Amino acid sequence: MVKISFSCESVIQQIELFQRADRTNWSSWKRIHYRAVINWLDKYEPPKNASNLEQVRGSLEAIYHLCELNEWRGCEVILSAPAQKIANTKYALYQQLEIWGHYSEQLEIYSRLVNRDNILASLNLLALIGLSNVYGHLSNYSSAISFAKQALEKSSEINNMQGKSNALTSLGNACGGIGKFKQAFIYFQDSLKIAEKENLIPEKARALKGLGNVCGNRRQYSQAISYLEQCRDLAFQIGDRVLEAQAVSNLGNANGYLKNYAKATDYFQQYLATSRELQNPSGEAIALNCLGELHRRTKQYDQAISCLEQSLSTARDTKERVSEGIALGNLGSVYGYMGDYTQAIDYHRKALKITQSISDRPGIFLARVNLTLTYLALWLSRIWQMLAQRRS
Repeated sequence: MVKISFSCESVIQQIELFQRADRTNWSSWKRIHYRAVINWLDKYEPPKNASNLEQVRGSLEAIYHLCELNEWRGCEVILSAPAQKIANTKYALYQQLEIWGHYSEQLEIYSRLVNRDNILASLNLLALIGLSNVYGHLSNYSSAISFAKQALEKSSEINNMQGKSNALTSLGNACGGIGKFKQAFIYFQDSLKIAEKENLIPEKARALKGLGNVCGNRRQYSQAISYLEQCRDLAFQIGDRVLEAQAVSNLGNANGYLKNYAKATDYFQQYLATSRELQNPSGEAIALNCLGELHRRTKQYDQAISCLEQSLSTARDTKERVSEGIALGNLGSVYGYMGDYTQAIDYHRKALKITQSISDRPGIFLARVNLTLTYLALWLSRIWQMLAQRRS
C-alpha cells in the first residue's frame, strides 16, 4: 500500500494562524490545539499494514483541531490536498474518502464545517455539496436535496458558478434517486449550461453523466449512450478515472438493455476492475450487480448468484441501501427463473422492505411487480403439480 501523507511544512505555510509571530497571548487551550495539529501532521505514523483510513488519520485529526480553532483555511488546505497517487491520478482527501466509501468520516467532517461563523465561502460550499452527496450514497434523499438546495443558494449569493453547477448536479442525482426523472433532467441541463458557459470540464462531465442516467431510466438508450460517451471522453481527458469508470458502467447498462450483451459484459468488467484497483467499494457493488443481472439474462444462473451475493455483501458493508435493494431484487429474479419460488419471494420481500425504507419509488414498484409475478408463478406451479398428480 502506498503511504498517504501530507507535507506538514507546506500545510502550515498556508495556515494564517501559524504565520503569526506573536503567540505569547495565546491561551493554554489554543496552544493545546495548535500543538495537536503539528503533531498529527508531522509526527503521526500509521501502523504497519494500516487501512486507508488509518493512513489518513493524522490529517483527519488535524482537521478536528483546526475546527476547534476556527482555522478554516487550514481545513480547506488539508481537505483539498492530494491524499494518494492512484494510477497517475491524484484525488483530494475529501474526494478520496468518498471513493473509499468512508461516509461516516465525511459526515463528521462536513457537519463540523457547514454554515459556521466566518467560514470561508468556498469551504462552506464544499461541505454543503459533500453532505448532499454523502446522504445520496446513504439513500437519505430528503437530506441530500436539502443540502444541495442550500449549496445552490449560497453559490448564487456569491456568484460561484462552479459551486452552482455542482449543486445542480447533486440535486439532479438526489431527484433521480427518488424517481423524479423529469426534475432531475432539468437540474442536469441547467448544470451543463453553466459548465459549458464557464468552461468547467469536470462539472460538464458530471452533468453529462447525469443526463445519460436519466435517459437510461427513461429507456432512451441511444440518447443515453451519446451523453455517456461524451462524459467518458471528458473524464479520460481530465484524468478522473472514477468518473470515467462510472460512465463506462452506465454504457454497459444501456447496451445490456439493447441486448448487446458482449459489449455490456466488457463494460461491466472494466468497471469492476477499475473499482477494485481504486479501492472503490460503491463501484464494485454496482459492477457486480450489473454483471449478475447480465448473467441472469443469459441464463448463467450460478455466475449470477455469485456476483450478486458479492455485491450484496459489499453494499451492506458500506451501508449503500440502493445497491443492497437491487442485489436482493436481482437474487430474487435469479431464483425465480431457476424455479425456486420460495427463495425468490424471500429476496423480493427484503428488497421491497429496503426500497420502502428509502422511498425509492422505482424500486418499490419493481419489487411489488416481482413479488406479484413470483406469487403467480408459485401458484401456477402448484396447480400444475396437482394436475400432474391426478393424471398419474
